[in-house]
Amino acid sequence: MSSESTLQLPLDFPIPTLSDSDHPTAKIILDRLSSNNQIYVLTFSNPPDNRLTPSLITPFINTLDVVEKHVPRSALLVTISSSLTPKFYSNGFVLMLNRATHEFHRDYWNKFLIRLLTLPIPTIALVRGHALAKGWLCMNKVEFGGELTPSMASTLRKKLDARTYGAAVLEAHRFTGTEALSAGIVDPLGHMTEVEQLIKDKKLIGKGSKGVFGLLRDEMYMETMRLLERYPNKAGTQRDDKEKLGQSRWSKL
Repeated sequence: MSSESTLQLPLDFPIPTLSDSDHPTAKIILDRLSSNNQIYVLTFSNPPDNRLTPSLITPFINTLDVVEKHVPRSALLVTISSSLTPKFYSNGFVLMLNRATHEFHRDYWNKFLIRLLTLPIPTIALVRGHALAKGWLCMNKVEFGGELTPSMASTLRKKLDARTYGAAVLEAHRFTGTEALSAGIVDPLGHMTEVEQLIKDKKLIGKGSKGVFGLLRDEMYMETMRLLERYPNKAGTQRDDKEKLGQSRWSKL
């Protein structure tokens, strides 16, 4: 149940940094779109290139919690980014930091995906610039020896057809905006004006008002959600688990 009357916008959620002088603009802001108060906008800035670090993920989850609690179900959320390097929507993980963070996938990344996948109102990502590890689109793990966790692979399978999935994951293809549109990765190309037109064309405002949008989304991503809960550890542990699972299957034949 939302309680819009208690929500005073805009809301700022600071992103912790080593010192205030490092990146004073590191924050997440939740506000309404001036031209349509049914469209809420979440802007995140984690300079210089919006890396997906624990310090960004935690306040991002907290912001989405506020959205679920206070934003009316008839509304819609658009996520955009603001960066000191405008060409980046997000430049992906900081691998050494994530590997050094205890249970990064279980305590941060998986929780973040679950929070995004279970939001009970429609969401749109306005990707302004490169999106490494989730878009540009570029899943370049094959180039540096990184593994794709089962939950991330499941999410991509829901979003991409088989040929696009192969190009993204096995070839590390860098999709331009035009290519992403042709492959069905994105809807229109453009800016907020095009986003507003997309919302109008698809009649997205009000889709969550019947109270079942979140339930339908849960059903849609059931496989992914199970994997997020089943494989909470690092990729190496997941590979070991899958090898053990494969051995147990062979032993039953």
